[in-house]
Amino acid sequence: MLASDDKELIDHARFLSQQARDPFPHYEHTEIGYNYRMSNVLAAIGRGQLQVLDERVERRREIFDYYQKALGDVPGIEFMPEPDWSRSNRWLTVILITPEVFGADRELVRLALEAENIESRPVWKPMHLQPVFRVAAQSLKLQAKRKKFKIILPGLLGEKWLRIYLTGGFVCRRGRP
Repeated sequence: MLASDDKELIDHARFLSQQARDPFPHYEHTEIGYNYRMSNVLAAIGRGQLQVLDERVERRREIFDYYQKALGDVPGIEFMPEPDWSRSNRWLTVILITPEVFGADRELVRLALEAENIESRPVWKPMHLQPVFRVAAQSLKLQAKRKKFKIILPGLLGEKWLRIYLTGGFVCRRGRP
């Protein structure tokens, strides 16, 4: 949910939330977008959550403050800084461990916490390093070559069968009337 009195900002956010698709008959993107639209049910739940948002953010900040006081002076541990121009919600408390200074690496700390039944996890692997994208790089060249030969046909759930049949027939006639 996004609220603002800045129409240009809202319009741009809406554009990004709808995959940042530029107004072309084919899918073209000059910006990276997302599919973050939400249903009215999810929006209603989100409105309800706004009532406790300040309390939850405050609790997260208290947890961060505790960790920073307990571990802030330990050599080899750094906390993610809060920029002067922003106020973090501290959704996650992330520490950077320098093994040579701290005396243990991230995995050793994670396993020690796990042995005490305390959940922790490594920070997410960046998207460009995910295995799923290894194949994508190989496939991109082939897809670029095939792009000029592909078209998306109508197939929305509410599409009338007659229109689908007509489309199929038109394609069979190779676009000729």
